[in-house]
Amino acid sequence: AGFFALGPYLALREWRPTAPAEAPEGLAKSLESKVTAAVLLASALGLAAYALQLPALLSGGDWSAELGAQVQTFAGLFDTSALAHVSTLDLSILSVMFPFTAIEDMQRRGWYQNGDLRDKATVALFSVPVVGPCAYLLLRPPLPGN
Repeated sequence: AGFFALGPYLALREWRPTAPAEAPEGLAKSLESKVTAAVLLASALGLAAYALQLPALLSGGDWSAELGAQVQTFAGLFDTSALAHVSTLDLSILSVMFPFTAIEDMQRRGWYQNGDLRDKATVALFSVPVVGPCAYLLLRPPLPGN
C-alpha cells in the first residue's frame, strides 16, 4: 500500500486536530486496540532484532562483520532490484511523512500541547522507522470521550 497509495490522501486531506464526536467502530475500533498495537510493536522489534543479527551477537558471533555483510548485500540489491529500490524509497518517504500525521493525532488526544521541546522530542522519538509508529500506537492516550 505504501506512499504510492497513501500519498494522494496525505496530500489532499484536510487537517483535523479535533477528534470526531462519534466513537470508533469496526476497523477503526480494532486499530485503537492496545492488543493490536502490542502485537505490531512485538513484530517490529522482532524484525529489527533479526535484521541486526541479534541472535549472532548473543551467541558470540562477529556482529560487526555480519552487519557489514548485510549492508553490502542490501546495497547490491538496492542497485539491481527494482523491488528493493522502490520499497526502500517508499519506507523513507512514509517515515518522513509520519511526524505530520502524528502531530495531528497527538493534538486530537491532547498529547501535543504547544509544540515545545518536549512535544517535538516525543514526535522525533516516535518517528524512528517501523518501531516508532508501532510504539506510538501502543503508548498514545485514548481519544477524548472514548
